[in-house]
This record gives sequence, C-alpha cells and structure tokens, in this order.
Amino acid sequence: MLLLNRTRRVLLLLLTAPQDADKVAQIEAAAEFLIAALSAGEEAVAVAPEPVADPMAALKEELAGLKTGALNKRAREVGVDADAMDDAADEDDPKAALIALIVAASPVPEPAPEAEPAVDPLDTLKEELAGMVSLPGTQECIP
Repeated sequence: MLLLNRTRRVLLLLLTAPQDADKVAQIEAAAEFLIAALSAGEEAVAVAPEPVADPMAALKEELAGLKTGALNKRAREVGVDADAMDDAADEDDPKAALIALIVAASPVPEPAPEAEPAVDPLDTLKEELAGMVSLPGTQECIP
C-alpha cells in the first residue's frame, strides 16, 4: 500500500510539473506501463487466507470462568447426558471435560454480518491515472 501511495504521488507530481511535450509523453507512457504492470501483478499475488476465528471462543472463555457446580448446571441446561457428565467428573481435568461437553452440545452462534469490503488502493490509482488527459499543445495534464 505504501508503494501504491508513493507511486500515485510521484506520478501526479510528474504530470503536473512543467514539462516539455516529449517529457509528458514519456511520463504518460510510463504511467500506462505501470498501470499494466500493477494489473498483471495483481493477478499474480497470492493473498493469504485470513485465519478462521473460533465461533465458540466467547463461550469457551465464559465457561472457563465458571466453577464446576455452575458448569454442571449449564451442561444440564444444554442437554448433556448425565452419564457423560459422570464420565467427565472422572477425567484428570473434570472442568475441561465439562467445558468440552457443553461446547459440543451448544449451537454454533451465527456469524456477524460482514463489513463492506475496503476500497482497493490499486483500483483508485488506476481510476485516477486513467482519467488524466494531457492538454494538446501544453505541458499540463488535467484530471
């Protein structure tokens, strides 16, 4: 993103600075080449997938703060079998076993609605540069 912002500033400075017509044509050609290179590179860059959040993380955190008696009550509320609760009590870590039973018996919460996607700075740069036109017979470019 830093590269795109710097590229945008440099191109705008070059295109708005006093230049002869030959220099403006060179700058415009370089801008077109840069846009094409960025477009081609955009397809080649592999985006790492975002880590998937545990939908039950909040429930696990809440349950970790409860005492065993409260966990037993919660397990009965979500429908955990009494025999499974007895088996959990016999485990090395009965609290962790109860939490696992409660999490397994609890419904997965609905995911939060997704936020609107962020504006891609590359698209913004392409739009800005594509909209610039050099004035014939002058050294200026206008948006």
